[in-house]
Amino acid sequence: MLMWSKSVLLVIASSSSIAFSAPNVYVTSGDYQNPMLREYTYGGSLVRSWNVPYPASATDTGGVAARGVCVTDNGRVHVMVGTFEPYIATLNVAAGTWTHKTFEGLSVPLSGFNGRIAAFGQYVYAADRSTGSGADMNGGIVRFDMENGTAERFYGTGADKIDFTTVTIGNDRMLYALATGANANFYKFNPISMSLAYSVSGRSFNDIDVDSSGHVYGIDDSTVYKMLPQTNLAPLASLTLPQRTLWNCDLSLDNELVIGRYGTDSGFYTLDTSLQSALFRNTAGFQAVHVGFAQAVPEPGIAASAAATSLVILARRRQGQR
Repeated sequence: MLMWSKSVLLVIASSSSIAFSAPNVYVTSGDYQNPMLREYTYGGSLVRSWNVPYPASATDTGGVAARGVCVTDNGRVHVMVGTFEPYIATLNVAAGTWTHKTFEGLSVPLSGFNGRIAAFGQYVYAADRSTGSGADMNGGIVRFDMENGTAERFYGTGADKIDFTTVTIGNDRMLYALATGANANFYKFNPISMSLAYSVSGRSFNDIDVDSSGHVYGIDDSTVYKMLPQTNLAPLASLTLPQRTLWNCDLSLDNELVIGRYGTDSGFYTLDTSLQSALFRNTAGFQAVHVGFAQAVPEPGIAASAAATSLVILARRRQGQR
């Protein structure tokens, strides 16, 4: 049995057959009174759910909502919970236990699409926004080392300060971020050194993700766009989806998109990167805000092994179709 964690692509191999399952999707709730995490199949069936705890010793005057969700390569699920005093709540799925980490000055505005987090290797990345006073006026990206328990802020103070709204790890294993303000608002970083690769000035989006070829997928309240940074994010294709508001998106390694839709009829859309059509998965009153595939972006060595395995699987599939 081989499990490739990026898309919860579970491959059960034998001499006679290979079975496939679609990627599962994690969805968090925007309910400030009852932060929750749910796992759905790609087709929209509920698998299981968890209450996301906020530390009893802490207080958040902005409200305790569950926000961004991501998965590290050890299978741990991470959720940002809170607003002006948020924590990274980490779920050990097998044990059913939660732990918490935070960083001085980490905060996000009330709007629900704020608070996305991303994971690569042992790190979890959080976009920080200026709120309140004192340390809360810092911005940047806070990187948590989930192995040694430390955290560090980048591009958050002084002349280098950038107020970021969202972060993601692209399928090219680079860190991308959106920022507010009149200057460049799309950034690409090395996730290990945190050095800036480039920045682009373009239109504003609620969220973004990037495929292995460098195509950028951005969403505003009602439309998803496919773009290239080399053309200042001019759309190559787009698809307007009914029943706004679109708040968050995620991209699997096999180029499937999931987009969270918030509102009285909330849920998530699934579609591929051709942006030809989308299917809506209703979450039956669960106020979906942030979505993420139940997967981790593999590090280079893992990615090479997974790619070789996928080629073998593809070849076997083609042989079976003859």
